[in-house]
Amino acid sequence: MDEKLLNRIVSAAYGDCSILEKYRVRKIVRSNPEALKVYKEFRSVAAKVHSLPAEKCPDYVLEKAKEKLQLNEVRRSAIYKPAIAFAVILIAASAALFSLLNKEQTTYTVQEVETAEIQAKESLALVGRILNRTTDALGNEILPDKVSKPVKKGLTIINNLLIGG
Repeated sequence: MDEKLLNRIVSAAYGDCSILEKYRVRKIVRSNPEALKVYKEFRSVAAKVHSLPAEKCPDYVLEKAKEKLQLNEVRRSAIYKPAIAFAVILIAASAALFSLLNKEQTTYTVQEVETAEIQAKESLALVGRILNRTTDALGNEILPDKVSKPVKKGLTIINNLLIGG
């Protein structure tokens, strides 16, 4: 058995690896009797180690173990790596879903296109009639009566005052 497989088995036995890695190791263990024996031994040792109360171990020993094993870095990487992987997968899945939803192009039938064309022409004709009526009202009623007459009256008053006449 190579050292890499042994490290994977020990990590799985102690529960220090991901669920996927545990599954892979258990798959290997099922097919390899030697690996199964090693896994069971480390699993029993791990159970005993995990059952030890923390009070029986002096603090200075725990500190030395933490320094040598650098457990803080292992725990951070064990938390951050899956979190980062999850975030990347979530972003990729969102992008894929968004691109799939936006790829749908609506197709219209010939009848729908003809109906839309008729409606657009009718709308433009209605806007044209409104603009014509507004132009007529402005040119024939508003400007001559409401603007032109008061302007002429004002100019006449100014001429009379300035010229005197």
